[in-house]
Amino acid sequence: MRSQNTALSWPTLRHQRVVLLEPGRERPSHVARVLADDGYAVDRCETSADVLECLNEHPVDVVIVDLAAPGAEGAALCRILRDDAAFARVPLVAMVEPGSARLRAQADAALVRPFDGGELFVAIERALLKAERRALAARLEETERLAMLGTLAASIGHELNNPLAFAVGNLDLAHDALLAYTAGVEELLQGANANEGRRTLARRLGMLQACLQDGRTGLSRVRAMVGDLAGLARRRSVEHRPVDVRRVLESSLTMAKGQIADRAVVTCEYADAPQVMGDEPRLGQLFVNLLVNAAQAIPPGDASSNGIHVVLYEDQGSVVVEIEDTGAGMSKTQLTRIFEPFFTTKADRGTGLGLSICRDIVEEHAGELDVESELGRGSRFSVRLSAVATRSDAI
Repeated sequence: MRSQNTALSWPTLRHQRVVLLEPGRERPSHVARVLADDGYAVDRCETSADVLECLNEHPVDVVIVDLAAPGAEGAALCRILRDDAAFARVPLVAMVEPGSARLRAQADAALVRPFDGGELFVAIERALLKAERRALAARLEETERLAMLGTLAASIGHELNNPLAFAVGNLDLAHDALLAYTAGVEELLQGANANEGRRTLARRLGMLQACLQDGRTGLSRVRAMVGDLAGLARRRSVEHRPVDVRRVLESSLTMAKGQIADRAVVTCEYADAPQVMGDEPRLGQLFVNLLVNAAQAIPPGDASSNGIHVVLYEDQGSVVVEIEDTGAGMSKTQLTRIFEPFFTTKADRGTGLGLSICRDIVEEHAGELDVESELGRGSRFSVRLSAVATRSDAI
């Protein structure tokens, strides 16, 4: 059951609406009373379902969860709030017993019992600030993603011309041939040379079929490229499911081809590797970022003398992707900062968010992102993701 204790007035703008999950705790709630006395509007809940009802009914600024209470309501709510994209940005404060680290990492702030009112308010402010930083980071990532899409769209426009010209040329040939063949069918099938005419007709129809098939191949390539770009552009909730990393890599190489073409020759070394559990568009964004970053580390104009090497293999239950370039490389000082937001080694371009976003995507997938680099000798980025367990692995 949910009981409501709503303040009559809000003394200052800093006071917020709080949802408090305290299953099985004594009444009245000391935490609810302290919050209400200070002007907070408080919804006190017994179950996670009650909390979700509150979140859906009206805007909520902070959720406080008692993880030390009997039962698993608090743990269940923490998982829901962090796994559901609709609630992922809600500030979360966890109340825990001394020495307990259970699920504390899922919360924006932790309160260790016993605590006083001052510590409670500090934890709430800390959670609010952390949520604001999280929202800002999401907006910055969106800005970087759109900037990357603009760069890719400009180069993909050129790449689309080739398969489009190929398809249109073959369709034109097929159209002209069809008109010519139709006009001469009766002549080919009549007279003393009818058998030869049939063979000629069959040969011409085969050529016509080949033209149509080649045109279809070119248009399919265009559709795939447009689909890849749309996948990166589509903003949606993250959904983890089994993903073929090789397919994502090949799609990412297609997307980044325009950025790489005049800078380096790409070589690929793919070993058999299992699927990983992940979000395919997010992994595509990760690999496109790393490939474009590798290309931009190499000056344009001498592609034959430079290379980007892409490796895929399985290692002890993990799928590993390595992207190595022969670019400018980085100093030891730069290496310590490359994953910091806004830090960039590109003096005239770049927001400094690309590698920070790459790190965040890898962390979303519970993976590892490592880098090796030497100034003047290039860099190698390694992405390690957990493989999907097979049936035999699970036994």
